[in-house]
Amino acid sequence: MKASLKLILLFFAICLFGSLVVGALVVLGLDLRVLVAGSSRIPFSAAFFLRGLLTSLPAVSVCALLLVVFYMVSHPAKSLLAVITYLLLGALTWGVIVPVSARLSGYYDRITFDWIGTAGGEDLTPHYFRTYNGNVYYYARVFRFSEASRDMYGEGLMIDLTGIRGKVGAIYSFKTSVVIRDSDGQFNDVIFKEAARMPPLVAVPVKMYMTLFSAAGKAVWSGVVAWVAFASLGLALLASAWLVSLSSWRFLQVFFVSVSELAIILLNYIVYAHLLFADLAASCRELFVRIGMGAPHVFSGMVDVIEPLALFVNVACIIVLCVLGLLGRRFAARNAYLSVTESDA
Repeated sequence: MKASLKLILLFFAICLFGSLVVGALVVLGLDLRVLVAGSSRIPFSAAFFLRGLLTSLPAVSVCALLLVVFYMVSHPAKSLLAVITYLLLGALTWGVIVPVSARLSGYYDRITFDWIGTAGGEDLTPHYFRTYNGNVYYYARVFRFSEASRDMYGEGLMIDLTGIRGKVGAIYSFKTSVVIRDSDGQFNDVIFKEAARMPPLVAVPVKMYMTLFSAAGKAVWSGVVAWVAFASLGLALLASAWLVSLSSWRFLQVFFVSVSELAIILLNYIVYAHLLFADLAASCRELFVRIGMGAPHVFSGMVDVIEPLALFVNVACIIVLCVLGLLGRRFAARNAYLSVTESDA
């Protein structure tokens, strides 16, 4: 009982702390998008902070489950209650936390975009060097021709580093030129663009996660069947805990579980992002359509939402992991029996 309580406290502590940290990082990222250099205004939106919490909570809860497994490995307790607690936490994660977060996140998306539009209307400040398309601009004056005008205009200097005006390195003056904010419109002031750029080591996992989170959002809005199909990912991740029986070494136990979960997530990302297996995915989709024709009241409207190949991959992973876990337990029991037999002899 004590071990189960520790697992529950550990899970919720990680979820709470991790979500607050990631939510704060999301707000910081938004600040960099709407801030203007030289401005004392520091924007904040409670709605965006909640969106950051909701977006990060599924990832944090899945990581918390993995850390729960690590804790069970480092503090082994031969108790069925601890295993049941782990399974209940998994059911809570994939039955409540992930679907509710995916559903509410879509609601806060709309609020956030409206707030960004309001907070992002501040004028740029002069007397700063800004880089745009490889050239450097210095605005000595920034103004609008009228209060109703959406465009800002500026006077200043341009350092031509690309040769667009003729000579590389030449300095040109300009007047009444439209002020440049950002080429892709994501930042209110281009000065903060480099500061907000994520390194590849962070950007790649974030991209993978947002692809899966988007798929979760589509599934949760498409009904129970669609969500169950997506949640097969969660069952596969939970089944990876079976691999602790493959070795008595704690390091190898942690290694096997970690690698299997990373492999499952990577396979699902590849399928949902349509990076590989396009022909196989198309065949699985055709099969799903045929099945859906036999039960249109169940599968109606979900053909474009459910990714059958991901479902097949996850079911295959669950079967393989369970078989490996059972074999590991059998070998462990056999070795224990042989050890006892040899000691008696």
